[in-house]
Order: sequence, then structure tokens, then C-alpha cells
Amino acid sequence: GKEAVEMAGLSLEDAYEVLDQSINDRLVLKSKKSDGTIKIVFLRKEKLENEENTVKGCVLKGEKKIGYILLPAFYTQWENETGSSCANDVAKEIVKLKRENIDALILDIRYNGGGSLGEAMEMAGIFIDDGPLMGQKQKDGKVIYLKDPNRGTIYNGPMALMVNGQSASASEILAGTLQDYNRALVIGSNTFGKATMQQMMPLDTNAKKPGNINNVKDIVKITTGKLYRLNGETAQLNGVRPDIVLPDAFDGLDYREKFFPFALSSDLVTRNSYYKPLAPLPVSELTRKSSERVNDNKEFGAVKNMVTAMKARRAKTETIPLKLESFEQWAKQRELDLNIIEGNTSSTGMFTADNHGLDKALLATNNSYAKEINKEWLQNITEDIYVQDTYSVLCDLIKLNPSKN
Repeated sequence: GKEAVEMAGLSLEDAYEVLDQSINDRLVLKSKKSDGTIKIVFLRKEKLENEENTVKGCVLKGEKKIGYILLPAFYTQWENETGSSCANDVAKEIVKLKRENIDALILDIRYNGGGSLGEAMEMAGIFIDDGPLMGQKQKDGKVIYLKDPNRGTIYNGPMALMVNGQSASASEILAGTLQDYNRALVIGSNTFGKATMQQMMPLDTNAKKPGNINNVKDIVKITTGKLYRLNGETAQLNGVRPDIVLPDAFDGLDYREKFFPFALSSDLVTRNSYYKPLAPLPVSELTRKSSERVNDNKEFGAVKNMVTAMKARRAKTETIPLKLESFEQWAKQRELDLNIIEGNTSSTGMFTADNHGLDKALLATNNSYAKEINKEWLQNITEDIYVQDTYSVLCDLIKLNPSKN
């Protein structure tokens, strides 16, 4: 509804300034392509929520009704203890999923690089009634085992925890604790292998430790301690080995903690004698059934082949072809490798992914863009071969232990 602005020759900063000045909800962009054709694009300005780093849940409906929760990071508002908390958000999602009468639960912490140690303990406490959760050792050399801050559980049914090689730090604390208690099946690949604590300190020695480190210009990150499992082991260097191992496309790369030149060593401490694990889960039988599925799955076969190719490629110097046809062929193969890493398949008949009741009500009043993003997210879950096998493992667990559901 206003006079057009000529954008040719403007710098990126100038272009942003023009866009920011537009207070209308609709913007018309008119561009001329190199062949002379004119293209007109309409953009609508609206406020969007950033959901990339927050908890999100849905229901997987198939042979069994299984809840799925994605936890991308152990976030917290460091300067505001009553603010956003991932443990609190997961607890809310579980309450919503329990209203859907789920038979089991999947908590997905793949690619979760960690975060707040306190949040990891709160998270473990959601699934464990009472007792110690983890041990920590600081410079005095004494190992102190920290207890569950809250008695009782929010969910005590069948459960699986999804991990991979990029699940690190607080993710490994959660995985190790649930595994030590036999509380959940840990499924995926060996975790990253970081079990140390860091603290941000101001470089100005005259300054007191600030309440909000973000206000300090010069800081240094100091390693202040190491973390241990209840069985006396540490995830440092070695990571947490899953109960049921699935192929990991990143196994062909040296990216875990143990490959870092200055990584701290792995050691053992005295096992905690107070924690009481639950009855062992039927891991061997579930592993056998999972292995049969993985061996018959062509997508998992492609992951294995790519890992073998990666290791062979790294063993020699790779030459990138500069001739156009050869380069296009090389680039196409790299793109195929990326699709394999994502673990997607076109097979989606095992289950359907659907929002729980509260999310459906919210989406009904939301904009079309949010609905489109949600639809794509649900579709990606149904196509994820790792989620598919985890779903099958939980169905097998329910069949093997019908009295414990």
C-alpha cells in the first residue's frame, strides 16, 4: 500500500533497514531474473515461536499407543530459578500424554549436548521414586552422591530413552542413571563421553562472581569436577553403552570426547551401596528381536555401508573432482550420505504420529504456518527408522512383561 523501494545496489544492512521499517502485515517483493522474467512474491509478517530448543510431545498410534517426547537440550533460565525449566516442561508433556492413555513412553535425547546438571537430576527424578542419582568429585578428591530432589514419580510405566553419539554431558547422566536403576531401555549408539563439570568465571580477579555471567565481557570456562554413575563408572571418554545398539552414521567420524587431545582420563570410584535397582529388563531377548529387524532393514543397511565407506575415505586423502560432471556426481553422493545420516525412510505404515488433545486445541486457533511446521514434524517422526525400531522394542517389552504395564 506504499510506494515501491528500489533495492538494487543496497548493502545487506540497508536492505534489513528497509524491511524493518515496514509495519504492515504484508510485503510485496518484485524481482527480475536474468532471463528477463518478472516474479512477484508475497510475504506476511507475523510473530513466530522458536520451538527448536523446547520440549515437544506427540502420540504414536499403531499396535500400541506410545507417547513420544523430544528433549533437544537441558535448558534452564540460569538467572531465574522459577523460569523456564526443561524438567518441568517434560513433566507437563507427560501429564498431557497420560490423558491419552499411553501404553509406554519414548524420551528422545539424540543430539542433546547437555546443559544444566540440576535439570538432569530433576529429569531423572521424574521417573525414579527415591534414592541417589549420580556422584560428583571435585578438587578435594571426595566423591559425593547426590539424591533425588523430589520423592515420587510422574511416570512409572514402560519406557525407552533414545541416545546417539551426540548425546553428551547431562544427557549421559540421565542415560546412566536410568540404566543403573533398570528404569528404562537405553536405545541407540554409544554416547559422546563427556562427564565433567564446567563453571564460567570472570577474568577480572577483583570482581565478585556475578549473578548473571552474560553481563561480564571477559570470562574463562574452568573444569571443576567429574561425574560418576551409581555403579562407580564414569561416562568420561567411554560414554554410556546402550542396552540395544543401533547403527550410527557418525561412527565413521572421530568426533567423540576420547578423540580430543586434552580430554580428561576415565577412572572408577566406589560403587554407591544405597541405591536399589529395579528388576532387570529382558535386554537379551529384546536385543535379539531388534537385531533381526535391523538386519532386514535396507535403510539401516545403508547406514552400515556409509560408515564403512567413511572409514575407508578417511584412511586416504580424498580428492574432490573439479570437472563439472564429476563434481556433480560427487556432490550428489554427499547429499545421499546426508539423507542416510538423518535416518529417514519412506516406510511409514508402522504407526501414525498425532498431537495430544491440548496441542490440537492450540493448533486449531493458530496460523497456517504453525500447522504446516507441525505436520512436517509429525511426518518426520513416522519416517525416522530409529523411532520405528524403538517403538517396536517397546511393543516387544509390553508383550514380554504384560503384568508390569
